Amino acid sequence: MEDRLTNRWESFQQAMRYTVVIGATLVLIVMAIVRLVFEENMDLVLLLFFMVLAQFFFLSIPAAALWIYSFIKSLWRSTKTDKILLYFHVADILLIAYLFFSKPDCDADIMAEHYEKYADEMHNVVEQTRRMLPDSTSLVIEFGSQDYMAETDLLDNSQKENLRQSLEDIGCIGIEVDKCGDRGYATLRFRRIGMGMYSFMLFDKPLLTAQRDSINDDYRMLVYNDSTAFEYGGGAIGNQRFLGKEEFLEKLSAKEP
Repeated sequence: MEDRLTNRWESFQQAMRYTVVIGATLVLIVMAIVRLVFEENMDLVLLLFFMVLAQFFFLSIPAAALWIYSFIKSLWRSTKTDKILLYFHVADILLIAYLFFSKPDCDADIMAEHYEKYADEMHNVVEQTRRMLPDSTSLVIEFGSQDYMAETDLLDNSQKENLRQSLEDIGCIGIEVDKCGDRGYATLRFRRIGMGMYSFMLFDKPLLTAQRDSINDDYRMLVYNDSTAFEYGGGAIGNQRFLGKEEFLEKLSAKEP
């Protein structure tokens, strides 16, 4: 009888560990996806998440205690259950590190540092690419796992390879440029983060005050200097704001004489 009760308790304990640990992993995965797609509102999402945890503290506190107990047990035991759960615990820790401690792969500060290092080379790549284009044409190309082109016959294979190498040398992955004079600027695609893209906008002429104000009024862009702006595009359903824009502009303004 005692052995039967012990076995039942072990089975119940094992089921609860699986439920809590796998449940925590699923919640953290959802949170990671939310951060990836809607990073701008992540602070609000986390606040709401902790408010829900606090509201249901009678469930969240025991679940957290059981998660910690399960983790410690998984470290010291080598049963099949403990080995399986240890993988989930490690995944949970990595997800928590991503959610709360990871730094962005790109922001305005990173772009400014990169621009200061490669500014001359960036403008040279734009001009060289523009000279290769026939009159009244435009080119959009991005190099990655697959090449994306708006006009596939504008460049031959040798020119495309040279362009790919030139972009790689300046740490960029794509370019949008025309030989029509309509846009007034070229775009160098810098980094693709999740569904978003960080890009440099290099203007053909110095920006007027009205143009600078118009760009800074756009929540996706910010003016860096008189001929350069930074842009963030969030894709079809991603965040559409340049995160940290206001803080960066304040720092930039403080540096001006």
